Amino acid sequence: MINSLKTRILEIFREHSLPRWIVLLIDMSVVYASFLIAYMLRFNFETYSFQISVVFQQAFMVLGIYTMFMLLFKSYEGMIRHTTIRDTYKIMMASFCSLLILVGLTLLSRIFVWRPIFNISISIILIHAGSVMMLLFFFRVFVKFFYEFALTYSRDRKNVLIYGSGETGLIVKRVIETDPKKATSLKDL
Repeated sequence: MINSLKTRILEIFREHSLPRWIVLLIDMSVVYASFLIAYMLRFNFETYSFQISVVFQQAFMVLGIYTMFMLLFKSYEGMIRHTTIRDTYKIMMASFCSLLILVGLTLLSRIFVWRPIFNISISIILIHAGSVMMLLFFFRVFVKFFYEFALTYSRDRKNVLIYGSGETGLIVKRVIETDPKKATSLKDL
């Protein structure tokens, strides 16, 4: 039963890709949750040190700013199973621009004494920006590796032994590796 379930799940991942809107929702969830965790880290998990209502208002403001830049840079748009350096660049640009806007809003709110929702500790903003970049990057890498596993996993895999692994043997190995149903090993004496 477990093997049949595992096989069905792997077949689903082989045939389908994550829709962009799901990727955007996951990214937004990461931004929201990491802001709350950054706030807790800043105050050593002592919830009596801050007003929770202000924290949730700030979290929604931060989420709005990050979402705006995610939509602007389209960091959610690339096929997540084929994550590239370009996707990482888009994540970093969206996070860096959001960081600049949040720091700017914080500094302006301190100069002009705006509402507390705009006055976020710089340390929280920095912890949050770093964690968002890392979590979004590692999420994409994890999904990419999972798709790689789902694509290469096969029950009808056949072992192939290439005897004589000179330059020609390596070329043959690379050609065989393009077929996910084959496993290769080289033997040179």
